[in-house]
Amino acid sequence: MKRILFLALLAGCPGTDTDTDVDTGADTDTSADTDTGADADTDTDTDTDTDTDTDTDTDTSDIQTVTAVMGERCEPHDQIGEVRLSVQGNSVNVTATVRDSFPAIPATPTASTDYCDYYTFDPSICGDCDGGEICMPDGQCAVRPASLQTPTLAITVDGVTTELENTSGYIYGNSVAMADDTLDVALRWPGYVVSVTDAYFPAAVTGLSASASGGWDAPGTVTMTWDPSRGGGVVFTDIPMNHHIAVPAFTRCEASVSVGSMSATPAMIDPLAQSTGLEFQGFQIEIPAAAQTDDGCIQFTLGMQEYTSVSYPNASF
Repeated sequence: MKRILFLALLAGCPGTDTDTDVDTGADTDTSADTDTGADADTDTDTDTDTDTDTDTDTDTSDIQTVTAVMGERCEPHDQIGEVRLSVQGNSVNVTATVRDSFPAIPATPTASTDYCDYYTFDPSICGDCDGGEICMPDGQCAVRPASLQTPTLAITVDGVTTELENTSGYIYGNSVAMADDTLDVALRWPGYVVSVTDAYFPAAVTGLSASASGGWDAPGTVTMTWDPSRGGGVVFTDIPMNHHIAVPAFTRCEASVSVGSMSATPAMIDPLAQSTGLEFQGFQIEIPAAAQTDDGCIQFTLGMQEYTSVSYPNASF
């Protein structure tokens, strides 16, 4: 607030003595006390408090900023969210979600090979869980993970940023422009900014195939092959339990595109081929990146889906 005070003091008027006495000593003293030191107190110290602290607290110390590590993948039991960018023609489709707790996946696989892991556990160890709860591998019931409503996603391609909003816990984006070189992706929700920078898409892989050594009801070993490439990235597949069976189980395989093949054993495949058979979903050619936060791991993947069915050359129908 500015405050300026001016105080004027008026001195006495000059004496106009009209005495006609010819005495010319008519007091002509015109000293009208013209002292201009009117004590106007022109002190310009206006005490103008220029403190512009509007209490707009910009403290970001409570926000955890994490940059994903290219080439890394989250451990399945620790993954609370994912951001997937998938090439579709000349554009990119985007999906993303973040959950409020961990999935019901054991920390240690039941069976492993060089490139594949099989995860499962017996959910009956928990007994009867309440409605809305699931059995966890440690034998405890827990509230089923729910997708958060707050995360948003920003994708920067060639200097242009596209903001994607959250719809009922999920983020979708269609026809996002392809990057000529690299792109940046930032996932935000209260308390976190998780990003991947200078990300890129892998080159296409040719010659993809999957073949089972057995039949529909017992596929046996599934061998997956492709033409080796030096283009970078991995060949990835996630084979779920048949959707008619309420048992938490899946087999995950991943190998560098330069390797050319990988296989999952009967112990990893046959338990999944129940009811209507093995639900092989094909392959993803992708560049993974993982970001470890205090709440769990966020998985980024940039790539393309290749739909390939398993062949059964030894099956008798």
